[in-house]
Amino acid sequence: MVPFHPLAYSTDLLVPGIDLQQKAFFEPIVPAEGPRGLARFVSGWIRAQVALGWVLTTLGFTGLSGLIKRD
Repeated sequence: MVPFHPLAYSTDLLVPGIDLQQKAFFEPIVPAEGPRGLARFVSGWIRAQVALGWVLTTLGFTGLSGLIKRD
């Protein structure tokens, strides 16, 4: 089993195309009796991190390839 590292988990969510085997082994556990708002927040935070990762990666590649130029 892979040990849990919070920074590696966040990086695994944020950077598409790499697999640090963190999100495959670890998922946030929100107790069923806990506040439903917490579960929604955690789910939304993960989705936002994945979406932000795709946006930043796309912008990075287009910037490096020269598709985005300053006039």
